[in-house]
Amino acid sequence: RMRERQLRLAAVSPQRSIDRLAAGTREARTRLNHAIRIRAEETSAALRTARTEIGRAAGRRTEIAGLHTARLKERLEAINPFEVLSRGYTLVYSPEGRILPRRESAEAYTEMTIRFADGEIGVTRHE
Repeated sequence: RMRERQLRLAAVSPQRSIDRLAAGTREARTRLNHAIRIRAEETSAALRTARTEIGRAAGRRTEIAGLHTARLKERLEAINPFEVLSRGYTLVYSPEGRILPRRESAEAYTEMTIRFADGEIGVTRHE
């Protein structure tokens, strides 16, 4: 009987409760550490994927911007009056430096400047 009482007392002893709680805490800590490790790995993989996708998107945007810039440059070059000169056209200027786009506007002047792709010359109009 004494042995029985000792066993019952041992079963409800504070030390045994502490030992059970400590074991449960260790087990919970192990599960929590495992869950944290898995979550960290998932987050790291997601960040790598996001970084790759952002890099690709930035590359595509940069490529598109480069193409757009090239098209704008071509358009600007096409309308640049000095670019036209390289194709054999000339620009006629009044003595004040205004472009004379029509024969009619040039008739008002006897002195003019003609600009070619490689330079300018002064001219005098004779009737």
